[in-house]
Amino acid sequence: MYSKQDLENSFQLLLERAKWKRRVPLALSNQDAFTNPAHVSQLPIGSDGMKTTTFLKNPDLHYREMLRKLKNHAEDPEKPYHFRPVREDKKFSKSGKSRLIYCYSLVDQIVLKTVQQELKQGWGKAYSVHQHPMDTAILITQEIEKAGPGTQILKVDITKFFPSINREILFTDLAKETGIRPEVRTLIITANSLANTTGVVTGGSLSTFLSEFYLRNLKSTFPTEIGFHRFADDMCLVIPKSFDPHVIKQKLIDELALLSLSLSAEKSKIIDPFTEDFEFLGINFIAGRPIITEDEVEHWKSKVQQDVYSEKGKLRTYKMLNPELQNLPSGKDIQNTVWSQHLTGKRSRFQIKYAKYVRYFGPIKKSN
Repeated sequence: MYSKQDLENSFQLLLERAKWKRRVPLALSNQDAFTNPAHVSQLPIGSDGMKTTTFLKNPDLHYREMLRKLKNHAEDPEKPYHFRPVREDKKFSKSGKSRLIYCYSLVDQIVLKTVQQELKQGWGKAYSVHQHPMDTAILITQEIEKAGPGTQILKVDITKFFPSINREILFTDLAKETGIRPEVRTLIITANSLANTTGVVTGGSLSTFLSEFYLRNLKSTFPTEIGFHRFADDMCLVIPKSFDPHVIKQKLIDELALLSLSLSAEKSKIIDPFTEDFEFLGINFIAGRPIITEDEVEHWKSKVQQDVYSEKGKLRTYKMLNPELQNLPSGKDIQNTVWSQHLTGKRSRFQIKYAKYVRYFGPIKKSN
C-alpha cells in the first residue's frame, strides 16, 4: 500500500515540523541532529511509550512492522490497520479556553502523515490550501470599502467544532469521493473511530484536512455579494446593507444545524466595522482596516533579540558539555540564522504579516 520510502519521507516531515516546534538548538545545525537519538530525544512527536530515540535506534524494525500492517489492511480492508490508543493532552488558547489534543503513537503519526501527503497531492488539494491571515484581512478590507456605509460584519465561532463533527455524515460523504482509494478511506475512518473520542480526532495530520472537507459546501449557500471567510471554526462574513445580518446569521445557524454543529453564543457578534473594532485570525481591525502598531513591531524585534541571546547561551552550554563537537556555528552565524528564520516564518509569522501589510497599506505611521 505504501513503500518504505513513503513512510521514511513522512517521518522526515514530522521531524522537520518538530524541529521548529521545539527549537532544536542552532549549535546542532551542522550536526547529525536527525539521525543521532541523543540529539532528537526531546522532539515532541512520540507518545504511547514510543519515543523518537526508540524509533531511531532501529527504524527498519518499525518500518517493516508498519509495512506488514498496511499490506494486510490493503489485501483485506475488513481487517483495518490497528491504531494504538491515543494519549490526551490539554492545550490552551490565547483567551484561556482549553481543548483536548489526542497524541497518536509515533508509528501511527507516520502512517497518517503518509495518508495526508497522498491526499494533498491528489484528491484533497482543495482542502489543504490556506492563504495567509493578512491576505484574508486585505480582502475583507476591500469588501468593506466596496460595500460602503451600512456594511455589517458577522463574526462567529462554532461551539466545540472538532469533537462535534458528525462522523456518520463525514464518513458517508467520504464514501462518495471516488478520488480516495478504498483502503485509504478505511484508514481515515479507523483513525477517527478510536474509543473515548468523538468527531474528528484532533492532533493527527488529518484533523484540519477533514474539517475543511466537512464544511466544504457552507460558503456556497450564501449569496455571492456576501464576503464569506473561514478558517476551521472561525468565520467572518461581510454583509452589505442590502441584506439583514440577523437573517444571514439565522441562515448560518440553520445550515450548521444540518451538520450537527452550532454557533458559540458568546463569540457570535454583529459588528459595524466603521465604528467598532474587531479581531479575526489574530489581526485587529480598526475602522474596517487591519492595524499593525509601532508597539507590535518593536515587540517582535525584541522577541528576535531574545531568541538570539537564548541561542548564544545554548551554544556556550553545548561547547562546555560537548567539547568534542566540531564546526559549531559562530555567534554571528546564529544571529543571522535567527533573523532568517523569523523572516521566512519558521519561528514567527509576524514579519510575513508585516511585509504584506506594508505592501498594501504603505509604511506604518509614526505615533505622536
